[in-house]
Order: sequence, then structure tokens, then C-alpha cells
Amino acid sequence: MNVWTTLRNRLRRSSPSSERGAQADQGSANDMAPTLRQLAREAALARPGPTCTLSGQGLIVFDLETTGLDTRRDEVLSVGAVKVDGQAISLGNVFSRVLATQANLKPDNQLIHGLTRHDLEHGTPPRQALTDLLRYASGRLWIAFHAEFDRRMLQRAMLQWLGIRFDPAPLDLAELAPMLCPGMVAPAEGLDGWLHAFKIGVPARHDAAVDAMVTAELALILLSHARRQGYENWGELNQARQRWRRQQLHPNGPMG
Repeated sequence: MNVWTTLRNRLRRSSPSSERGAQADQGSANDMAPTLRQLAREAALARPGPTCTLSGQGLIVFDLETTGLDTRRDEVLSVGAVKVDGQAISLGNVFSRVLATQANLKPDNQLIHGLTRHDLEHGTPPRQALTDLLRYASGRLWIAFHAEFDRRMLQRAMLQWLGIRFDPAPLDLAELAPMLCPGMVAPAEGLDGWLHAFKIGVPARHDAAVDAMVTAELALILLSHARRQGYENWGELNQARQRWRRQQLHPNGPMG
């Protein structure tokens, strides 16, 4: 049995049913508000600190499947995430939730993410799923590929379902990858291009948990490149990323 079959079987066994989630959701929203705000503070606690070494900060690498790409109107359908500690992915503790929503499943997007009405009906109540995510992420630095999209979608979902303002401020591997490995992959190739370039195998994309897993593998490779290039801590790497971003936006101007 390969690692992907093992992962899928584990996710099927560990994902909470909508019935259990519904029982956890019966508490008053007002009673839960202070707890949710505290969870949000703890989940967003970690930032790229000036002295924390690249292997000394726990990471959460996450991915979302959504009804579309409009961050103002589309909805989150599922969330996948994995933890990275040191230089290892926690294979035994993968986060995977399909949200039990009445979201409109657009046929073109459904061909990509593969989720059905049946999947949503048997998913986890959104309030419970997102609360679980906050607990899972406590004290970790958030990472994603094309992170700004996932950031905005997660912010909207947290406000919609939990009534809290939450900003995970994730680092974007779509910026770190070309900064650390310039010219290796064309921008239009996206995550698939980087997976192919580093020979990261995956049987199928656009499953949130699987995408989070392969993104975490990419993150470990890029952090290894960063250490070889002399970056010792998250502060140095983040400053370099910010300079790189300004250079991309203003290629003829000062990098300052």
C-alpha cells in the first residue's frame, strides 16, 4: 500500500461525521465567542520572526477547495492541512474537512475539485470544521501556494461561520519558489510546474488534503534551498521575499 492510499484511508477514518459536528455546534454562538477569539489569536500567533530559525518554527501548510475563484462571492468547500515540524511532515496528523454547506456547485469547478452534493451533505458543519482548524493550527506559521487567494477565502469563511476576523497572514510559496530558484519554472505553470520540476509525485490534484501534502513537500525542498543560500531565520527570508516582490512589481525602480 503506497503513501497516498494510506493517507486517503486514514482521512476517511479520522474525518468527523456531520452528526458529531452538529452535536458540537449546539452551543450558543454568544457563549462560544470568547473561546473562538482566543483560538483565533493562538492560531495567528506565529509570524516570520527575526530570530526564529527556519527549522525551529512549527508550520501549517494548508489548501482550500472552493466553488470558484471570486474571493467576494465564492465559498469554501473543503480544507486540508498538514503540520511540519523541524524538517518532517506529520503524516499521522493530517487535517481534512469537507464543509456541510448549501453552496452552489458549478459544473466547471466541480470537474476540478470533484466534490458532490452528497459529499457536502455528509460533511462537517462549517462552524465545527473551522473551529477544528483553528485548534489544529495553534502557534504555527501558515504557508500556502498562491496564498493570497486562500487567505481571503479563509478570512471570509471565518467571518461568515464563526463571526470572527481572522488573518493567518500566510507565506506564499508561489513567491518563495521563484525567488530561491529563479528561472526554473514559468509562472504560468503554477504549483504543477514546481511539483514536476522537483519530481514530487501525486496521483491526483485538487483534493485539499493531498494538495496540502504536496505543498508541504515543496516547502521542505525550498527551505533546504534557502538554508544552502545562507538564510538562517524566517526574518531574513521574509525580508528577502519582500524585496523580491517589490522588484517584480517595479523592475526598473529601486529595490529599497
